[in-house]
Amino acid sequence: MKTLAKITFGSHLYGTNTPESDFDFKFVHVPDARDILLGCARESIKLAGRDKQPGEKTKAGETEIESYSLQKFFDMVIIGDMIALDMLFAPTNMLVETSYPWMELVANRSRFLTRNVTKSVAYCKRQAKVYGIKGTRVAAIRAVKDRLQQIVANGRGATKLYRFGINLDQLSEIEHVSVHRPLETNVVDHYLMVCDKKFPLTCTVEYVHDLVSKMMAQYGTRALDAEQNKGIDWKALSHAVRVGMQTIELLETKNIVFPSLNADYLKAIKAGELPYTEVEEKIEKLLVYINDAAKTSWLPDEPDLAWIEWYIARIYGVAVVESSKTLNGIRRDATK
Repeated sequence: MKTLAKITFGSHLYGTNTPESDFDFKFVHVPDARDILLGCARESIKLAGRDKQPGEKTKAGETEIESYSLQKFFDMVIIGDMIALDMLFAPTNMLVETSYPWMELVANRSRFLTRNVTKSVAYCKRQAKVYGIKGTRVAAIRAVKDRLQQIVANGRGATKLYRFGINLDQLSEIEHVSVHRPLETNVVDHYLMVCDKKFPLTCTVEYVHDLVSKMMAQYGTRALDAEQNKGIDWKALSHAVRVGMQTIELLETKNIVFPSLNADYLKAIKAGELPYTEVEEKIEKLLVYINDAAKTSWLPDEPDLAWIEWYIARIYGVAVVESSKTLNGIRRDATK
């Protein structure tokens, strides 16, 4: 295979590296001509780095190198994969090796940047789910559950929610909890909202208590630990914040600057120096902001697929032609 670019990646690119950081490099390559012609070119190749168990992290000083085929790289860019976008905007001082085709690709990046940030949003949401970005929500559910439990313990579990006017107003003071009682509607249309879930006020206290208890159980141990600032993967959270910020930067400026303009803030998150609730709120707000920024971004809805296909066909075509010349030369020498 032929390498088009070797890029210093990860924390050294973002400006968030510490003495404990590993070394990460990403390559883009043109597959061998035979694999191109047979349609069996591998999308990615791990060139360095050990195989790790699920959840196992890279150790300080270790080196990891992964290379993407040119076609795979474009596939990643088109769906808004931040790994590919980071590579696309990597400054020249982060290029260990480059080539004319890569420089041509970067010079034409405006052709394939779009407002499609599905992959980045999915990444942020996945980190939020896996690493417990639900701490304040768990606290809200716990508070509602405890308040309802007190009412049940007092023998009033069979009473309808709407009969507890003062208690409901007190619940609405909790973050992620609200009571909706429009004056122009009947009590049947009134409801208690707990973390985006509606409970009609015509339900009994005991019934709602049981449903809220089930909600509590569904959040899992990571979210419960997060409520108490325990068991948090700060590095993973810093990545979620970084991806969110870079996505907004791209949507608003059509550019991503490295090292990150927010490197110090990201390092503080990575080191666990900020309150968990602050980081949780930041990620939740970023997800909302990304959605709004995507709607107003000057980036197009679709990439220039014709240019991308022409570029890949040309680069791959050159590889095939050069390979055939080499093979023909070998055959001619063999007949002498």
